[in-house]
Amino acid sequence: ACTILPANVPNLVLIGASETVLGNTIRYGDYFLLHFPVLGALKAVLLVAIISLMFGHRPEPEASPPVAAGAPSLDDRRVPGPARLLAVVLLATLACWATDSLHGISPAWVALAAAIICLWPGAGLLPADALARHVSLVPFVYVSGVLGVARLIDASGLGAWLSDQLLAVLPVAGASDGLVFASLSSLAVVIGMVATMPAIPATLTSLAPDVSQITGWSDYAVTMTQVMGYSTVVLPYQVPPLIVGMAISGVPVRSAVRTILILAAVTVVLLWPLAFLWWHVLGVI
Repeated sequence: ACTILPANVPNLVLIGASETVLGNTIRYGDYFLLHFPVLGALKAVLLVAIISLMFGHRPEPEASPPVAAGAPSLDDRRVPGPARLLAVVLLATLACWATDSLHGISPAWVALAAAIICLWPGAGLLPADALARHVSLVPFVYVSGVLGVARLIDASGLGAWLSDQLLAVLPVAGASDGLVFASLSSLAVVIGMVATMPAIPATLTSLAPDVSQITGWSDYAVTMTQVMGYSTVVLPYQVPPLIVGMAISGVPVRSAVRTILILAAVTVVLLWPLAFLWWHVLGVI
C-alpha cells in the first residue's frame, strides 16, 4: 500500500504535508514508478517467499459447493446497473490517477470526485443516508490534525530547530548519495518506531529544504526517502491496521513479529540498495 499513492494514511499525510509545507504536488504516476517496482512488486514476492519458508503450509483447494437445480449459470447472470456504474467510476479514477502527469489534477481531487459520485443519492450506489449514518468522520479529523501538526512544526520554527539538531548528527554534509539515502531512510524508520507511521511525513517534510541545501538533492528526493522509512515496519504496533488484521485472523503475535523482523531485515539489506539504484536510473538522485 505504501507504493500506491492514495492507499494508506501515511501517503495521504505525505501528499498534504508536501503541498502545505513545500508547495509541491506529488503525482500518482511518478510516485508509482519510483516505488512500486522495488517496494511494491519485489517486496510482495519476498514476503510470500518468507512466509512459505517459515511456515511451509500450502493451502488445499476447497471443493466447489453443489449447484442447486434451476440456479442460473454464470453466463446467465447479469451485472446490476449500480455495479456497472461503480466499475466505471473506479476505472475512471484509476485512469485519472495514472495520467495525472498529463492533466495536472492532484490525486486527492480525483479521489474526492469519485467519493462524491459514490455518495450522490441519484447514483444508486449507496443509501441516501450513507454519509450521515455509515461514513465515519474520524479518519478525516485524524488526517487533518496530522497535517495541522506538520504546518505548526514548519510555522513555529520547530522544523528549523529540528533540522539543525538532526543534521548535526546525521552524516549527510558532503557525504555520498548512498550514505545520504541510508541516513535519511534510517531516520524515518527511527521516527516510525518512536511515534507511528503518519508521524514520519508530518515531522520530516518540513526538514526537506534544509536537507536539500546541504546534500544537493531536490526537495522531492529528500521527501521520498520517508517512504523507505514507513514502508519498513519493524514491529506490529507501528501499523494499527496490522494489529486489527492480526486480531481478526487470529495470527499469533510471535509469528507476526518474526515475519515482520525478517522482512524488515531483508528490506534494509536487499531492497534499499536496489531502490537506491532504481532512483539513480530514473534520475531522481
